Amino acid sequence: MPSIVLRLFFFFIGIAYASSGHANDTMPVSLTQPDSGSSVVLSQGQILNVSLLAHVDGGYIWEVMPGTESILQHGREQCIPVCSRPHAIGCPAMCTFTFKAIAPGQIPLKLIEHQPWMTGVPPAQTFEVTVTVGAAISVPTLTDWGMVLFALFAGLGSAYYLMRRKMRQP
Repeated sequence: MPSIVLRLFFFFIGIAYASSGHANDTMPVSLTQPDSGSSVVLSQGQILNVSLLAHVDGGYIWEVMPGTESILQHGREQCIPVCSRPHAIGCPAMCTFTFKAIAPGQIPLKLIEHQPWMTGVPPAQTFEVTVTVGAAISVPTLTDWGMVLFALFAGLGSAYYLMRRKMRQP
């Protein structure tokens, strides 16, 4: 009988391992204008979202300054109007820039809001943070289905063991 219990134990461990995922710090980090001047620490593979208010009606755009490509991969940019009438004059937009940490290291991330055709004019606003990217940390975890299967097989194994034990008692 102990060999059956031992086999079931290793079977459950195998099921749990096969259905496990690997979770790292995948929760995105979000920054806004008040975070300018601060530092942020990311794990490799983690997402950084920077949301800044833009005055697009005046021709102003936020632009990512070059120099971050070795550590941060620049992804999607999206600007959404933030007033009730999206095409109203003077309606600002919330622009969100998405970056992915691709390599360990430390780098300043700088964005400027300016009118791109105006040369020699200082930017209307700047946003700068120091980004430190560490190596990815992988922690094995059970997925939802893995946990359901583990509980199911553990319950069935326990019921089988108890029934066999009851049958052997005089």
